Amino acid sequence: MSIFDPLGIATPVTIQAKRIIQDTWRSGIDWDTPLEAPEADAWSRWLEDVRRLAKIKVPRCYMKLSHARGIQLHTFVDASSTAYAAVTYWRVEDEDGNIHVSLIIGKGKVAPLKVISIPRLELQAAVLGCRLTQTVVDEHQFKPTSRYYWTDSRTVLTWIRNGPRVYKPFVAHRVAEIAEHTKTKEWRWIPTKMNVADDATRDVPHDFDSNHRWYRGPDFLYMSEENWPQEEVTDVNVTDEERVHLTTGVGARLKEALPVVTRFSSWIRLMRTTARVLQFIDRLRTRTQRCAALRKRTRKNADADPTWRKNNTGRRQYPVHQVEIHTAERTVHGRSMGASEHTLNSRPLTHVSTAPEDENPLTPNHFLLGGPSRVPLPGAFTDTDIDGRKIWRTSQRLADMFWSRWIKEYLPDLQHRRTPRATNGALQLGDLVFIADGTLPRNTWPRGIIVATYPGPDGEIRAVDVRTNRGVLRRPTKKLVIIATGGNETTKREP
Repeated sequence: MSIFDPLGIATPVTIQAKRIIQDTWRSGIDWDTPLEAPEADAWSRWLEDVRRLAKIKVPRCYMKLSHARGIQLHTFVDASSTAYAAVTYWRVEDEDGNIHVSLIIGKGKVAPLKVISIPRLELQAAVLGCRLTQTVVDEHQFKPTSRYYWTDSRTVLTWIRNGPRVYKPFVAHRVAEIAEHTKTKEWRWIPTKMNVADDATRDVPHDFDSNHRWYRGPDFLYMSEENWPQEEVTDVNVTDEERVHLTTGVGARLKEALPVVTRFSSWIRLMRTTARVLQFIDRLRTRTQRCAALRKRTRKNADADPTWRKNNTGRRQYPVHQVEIHTAERTVHGRSMGASEHTLNSRPLTHVSTAPEDENPLTPNHFLLGGPSRVPLPGAFTDTDIDGRKIWRTSQRLADMFWSRWIKEYLPDLQHRRTPRATNGALQLGDLVFIADGTLPRNTWPRGIIVATYPGPDGEIRAVDVRTNRGVLRRPTKKLVIIATGGNETTKREP
C-alpha cells in the first residue's frame, strides 16, 4: 500500500503519518524496537483511515471554470500545537448566477521539534498559504478576479496590518514576505469552527468522505458576500514580538526647543527656521556623542595606567574634530611619503638578468628590510579618491601620482641623449633594458633583452623587440632605459 498525493487532496489523513513519525522520533526508540502503545494505536488508526481513502471520489475537472462570470480564489490557513496547514478553493459564479466551489490544492506540515508559540505557527501557516496561492496563480491559465485569505488568528491579522517594521526578525521577515505577494485588504478573519484548514491540523474527522467540507469547501462560500463571516472588533494583547524602543524624554525637550508658531507670520519662514533648529540639534547630539566616547576612552586609559593621567595633564585639549583632522593629515602624509620612499628604494643596484632562474638584483630595500619588497601590488586609484575620510586610499593616490611623475620625468633621464647619426649610443642586440611603462601598477619594473632592432630610412633605430618573462614586446627606444650592453653584460654603459 502506498499513497501518491502531490496535490494534498488527502492532507487531513497524510499529515497524521508525519505526526506519528515525529512522535516516534521524539521518543528515542531504536529502529528494531516495537512501537510503544500510543504510537502503535495511532498507527493502527491511521491505517484504517488510509483504507477509507479508497472510497473517496473527487471530480477531476473544476466546476464551470471555463464558462465563469466571476472567479475567486479563497485560501484558508490554520495551525495547532502539532501541525499547520493551508488549502485553496476556486469559487466560480456561472452565467446563471449559480455558485460552484472546487478544491485546488492543500498542504500540511508538522510543527518543528523546537517548541514554537501558537501565534508564530499561525504566521507560518499564513506564509504557507501565501506561497500555495502564488503557485496556483502561476500554474493556471485562468486568473482569479479577486483573492481572499482566511485565518482565525487575530494576532496574525494584526501583524500583517501593522507591517514588518514594528516586530522582531522572526515575525518581521515572514510578514514582509506576505506583504510582497498579497494585499492587506485581502486578509480576513474567520471563526475556528468555520475554518476548513483546521481539519488538517487535528485528528482525522470521523465523517471524512467525499461530502466532507474539505472537498466541498465551507458552506458560506455558496452564499453571497453579505453572509460571509465578519470580523469582531476586539483588543489584541501584546505578543512580545514588538520591537522595544527606549526613550529618554527627548520628545518633550525637543518640543520646547522648536520655534513658537505664533511668532511667525510666514509659513515658509517657520519651516526654514524649524529645519535650522532641528539641524543644529542633530549636529549637537552627534558632537555630544563623540565627546562622550572620547571621555570614556580617556577615563579607561587613566584607570588602566596611573602614569597616563600624569603624562597627559596640562596638555592642550583640542576639539574632537580638530584632533581627527590633524591625525588624518599626519596619517596621509606619512603613508604617501612611505610609499614614495619604497618606490625609490626598489630600484636595482646591480645587474638585472632576464633569466627566470636567476636571483633578484640587489636593491636598497635589501639593506633596509633584509630582503626584496614584500608589498603587494596596489589597486587602481583616481583623483576622486583624495578624500580625508578615506585616509588609506588618499595616501595610495598620492603615491600613484609620485610614481607617474617618476616614470614620466625622471626615468627618461636615465637613457642616453643621443644626437642624430651618432653611433656611440645606438641600441644593440643583447642589450638589457628597463621598459618605462606608466600604465603598469606602481613599483613594477619590467625588464628584458633586445632580440631585434628596426632602423628607419635614416639608419636610426627607433623601435626594438624586447624579450621579457611574459613574451616578446615591441617598444619605441624612447621608452627603454639601458642597463647593460650585449658585448659585456656586467659593464654598465657610460652616459
